[in-house]
Amino acid sequence: MPKTPQKALQKAIRNNSTALIELKKDLPDVLAMWIKAYFRFEVTTSEASRKTQKRDLNLFRDFMIAASGSNDRLLWTPRLSSDFKAALKSENPGKGRGAYGDRTINRMLAHFKTFSKWVHKLRPFPLGDPM
Repeated sequence: MPKTPQKALQKAIRNNSTALIELKKDLPDVLAMWIKAYFRFEVTTSEASRKTQKRDLNLFRDFMIAASGSNDRLLWTPRLSSDFKAALKSENPGKGRGAYGDRTINRMLAHFKTFSKWVHKLRPFPLGDPM
């Protein structure tokens, strides 16, 4: 089935996003800023999916602040990602219940992988993609 012009355009924009996004040197290099930019330039899903993705990414950002005292992008390492995954398996801070289920964790990690890959493409992490 042929692609619609809009789908082809979305794919072209996404594949060439480094040419369309200008990174200013004086902007703070923090996850909160990257999350906003990600939803502004990259995410093309439905509003319900966007809401879920934002919640998941903000949960990670909050974990990062609690673990390292900052949400500086350079502090996001593979070890921090691993610690976050372990924390998800042991607790569910949003519901006050036990741990998240495996399917929920896998869904969340899929969002983080896509997000980290996008950030890494625009401004590489010192230790490589943290996911």
